[in-house]
Amino acid sequence: MAKHIKKPAVQNSKVITQPALSTEGHLQVWVFDNVDRDGHFRFSPTRADMDCQDILEKIIHYSMRTWADIR
Repeated sequence: MAKHIKKPAVQNSKVITQPALSTEGHLQVWVFDNVDRDGHFRFSPTRADMDCQDILEKIIHYSMRTWADIR
């Protein structure tokens, strides 16, 4: 005969949640530790088909803007 395990009764418990914090006034942060260095889409200044100067200028420009400004 199988024993039945009693489960503790759930009392009136409330889940307390924090309001979502807005990132609208925050600046972007660029992280390059996972950049593709070997694949077909690698990021390399030596690629003839990629204008790295233009890409870096845009990254720098966007890093000075907030998310609200970009939207």
